[in-house]
Amino acid sequence: MSNRIAAVLSIALTMPAVAFTASPAAAAAPTIEQLEKALLAPAQAPTGFTFHSRSVMAASVVPEAVPDPCKATTPKFVDSIGGSATVSFQKGGRDGTTITEAVNAIGAKAAAEQIKRHQTILTSCPTLNKGVTFARWTTPQVGTPIVGFQMTIEQAEGPAEKVITVVVSHNDVLATFTAEAADSAALTAAVTAGVTKIKETV
Repeated sequence: MSNRIAAVLSIALTMPAVAFTASPAAAAAPTIEQLEKALLAPAQAPTGFTFHSRSVMAASVVPEAVPDPCKATTPKFVDSIGGSATVSFQKGGRDGTTITEAVNAIGAKAAAEQIKRHQTILTSCPTLNKGVTFARWTTPQVGTPIVGFQMTIEQAEGPAEKVITVVVSHNDVLATFTAEAADSAALTAAVTAGVTKIKETV
């Protein structure tokens, strides 16, 4: 994944922040152990993918809730109530594509707000950031609030790059699944299995 894509994802998505101490409010959130247990296991990797990396952090951030996300081209990030756990799977060797799952304990209200935020951007301002276009992506039915979208990212040189993201809320958890567009079938499998495990764990 290019630096351009990584930069866009850091703005457009709910991403965990590197932190080593939990906030005082984190006691009410799912524990770090629960978040890690909720992740897909290596044996559950989508077909053709193998385990690549795993990380666990004691705190995370979330884009600040605003009345109109279409005006927040560079949203402010604020502390969430709990931690984050992330796992990635890769195919095609060292330079191959990856599928990433991040499970963040941000609280039920914040999780619902993030689903709404993405829905608003897709409906009202799909070209929020210059050079980036959002389009709705059909998600699997998982029995919990979910939104999927494809980002088309224009490049100064070469063809545009396309990344699919699926965001799911369940109780106090917001889960984010990301893959390159070419791996959409594998992403569907990862989301279906991942949400099932999250429901069983947190």
